[in-house]
Amino acid sequence: MSEDTIHLGARLKEATAQRGILSTELARALGVKSQQIYRWHNQSDMLLSSLTEICSVLDMNLDEFVYG
Repeated sequence: MSEDTIHLGARLKEATAQRGILSTELARALGVKSQQIYRWHNQSDMLLSSLTEICSVLDMNLDEFVYG
């Protein structure tokens, strides 16, 4: 993986850990099953609409989520 590649699943893990939010809590807030959160954790990319919803729940803007 190049330096310019951002693994969004890894960023999701980091962001939820920093905020002390469990995957089950995030799933509930997003209206998805917790299995979807675990899938996202392992994905390197995501739909922009999913990222936008995740950022809203985590109270982050998209740049903050992507770049830390």
